[in-house]
Amino acid sequence: MTTRRPPVSGRRAPHQGAVKLLLYTAIKHAHGKGLTFDFDGVTSPCVARLYAGMGATKSVRYRVRRGTLGERLVSLIRPPVKSMLRRTIGRLITLKLN
Repeated sequence: MTTRRPPVSGRRAPHQGAVKLLLYTAIKHAHGKGLTFDFDGVTSPCVARLYAGMGATKSVRYRVRRGTLGERLVSLIRPPVKSMLRRTIGRLITLKLN
């Protein structure tokens, strides 16, 4: 999470705490409505420390998937088939353009 951008001459640098302020405001807003703010996952130890500093607590998330034999087979076959189709269609488009 970042709102940083390269400084441009003649302009002030963006506020480095903008994301933290945005998160803090969203947490406060949710709390005011009696809601729980969901941090929606942690991507790195640094982000985990940031969230913990804002009062986040760890919780277990369960991922439920249907597991019939047909669905498992489709989930195994789908990625290579999609990849093959993308390559084939890409070649066809390249041939048409040339």
